[in-house]
Amino acid sequence: MVQNFKFKVKEKKQLAGQVFFYVLELVEPAKIEFKAGQFLNIKIGENIWKPYSICSAPYLKNKIELVVDVSPAGKGSAFFEKLHVGDEVLGNGPFGTFVVHETTGDLVFIATGSGIAPVRSMIRDMEIWRYGDTKKNKPIKITLFFGLRYVTDIYFFDEFEKLAKENSNFRFYGTLSKPDARWQGLRGRVTAHLEKLENSTNKDYYLCGNPETVNALKIYLVTCGVNENNIHYEQY
Repeated sequence: MVQNFKFKVKEKKQLAGQVFFYVLELVEPAKIEFKAGQFLNIKIGENIWKPYSICSAPYLKNKIELVVDVSPAGKGSAFFEKLHVGDEVLGNGPFGTFVVHETTGDLVFIATGSGIAPVRSMIRDMEIWRYGDTKKNKPIKITLFFGLRYVTDIYFFDEFEKLAKENSNFRFYGTLSKPDARWQGLRGRVTAHLEKLENSTNKDYYLCGNPETVNALKIYLVTCGVNENNIHYEQY
């Protein structure tokens, strides 16, 4: 159900470069209901609303978390750059159909840039039931590929690496397309590392990033034999 929300900024921190993380605490109503992967419209000016994906899990009923890249330098960027702890933020929603569908196969998430926001929400949501179907006692294996450009762009890598160490059914591959000599991890675009998947056709894929990247990923997966019905995506 679509609702109007009033939030107060509880936390603001710079994650990397021009990427900021916000914790918005609910003022009215007292709680929010949404599906992992959905977004809210945030009021950024007089009669101006812009969509932002929620990056926190739905079980956090009294607050949401957002990741905002302010590098586009538009009205939304200006609004979030000027926000301070204690400021009021208005939103409405939730909206969107980019959510995890019922599946019998394993899940693969592929995100670039701030496209990680809805994907983080989905993975954090599934963390509750530890990547398994408790009714059928069937473990679901989840793989995340997260691509950024530069070393200075890195955020959330530590969080997902820790999650992978704690959960044997979760694998994480973070890669940089334009790394410098300091970087000792994976290099190249995310497509360069998809061969790490075993039996790539028997899985459901969730893609999020800019249109060019998402379209390239869709074409790549189809050429690898993945059914288009198993490819779900959102562009920004």
